[in-house]
Amino acid sequence: MAGSRLRGDELAALRRQAGLSQVELASALGVSNTRVSEWERGDVSRPHPRQLLAIADAVGVDALRLLDCDPTDPPLLALRLRAGLSLHEVTERTALPYSNYRRLEQGLRRRVLPQTMLEALAGALGVSSGEVQRAIDRSLSEAGS
Repeated sequence: MAGSRLRGDELAALRRQAGLSQVELASALGVSNTRVSEWERGDVSRPHPRQLLAIADAVGVDALRLLDCDPTDPPLLALRLRAGLSLHEVTERTALPYSNYRRLEQGLRRRVLPQTMLEALAGALGVSSGEVQRAIDRSLSEAGS
């Protein structure tokens, strides 16, 4: 699914640009250097959302830059990952049923969300309701391609 995979090549380049070795980055994140190597090689497609935030912070970039999406037009999943939230955390914060939210991320839910729900998602994800709507639209277009 686009927008969800960690760009290992970008992580490696940004890590080097930040002057960090794999061992140093691993130490900063509290993971093994094997895990960092796996991320960079693409053996593990996605770290936990909180780890993604820590990686982005360690190399000094917005988390969207590490994902395989257009950072100016990300899908909903990428916004959730950038916020460092699991599916369950988003649904707990918004009261949106898990299955409904999951379908939104997958681009399978075509019904328009009420403004109150867009605002709840915006609050949980730390973006505007307009950004959430654009992300939902992006998810729909990616699912349709």
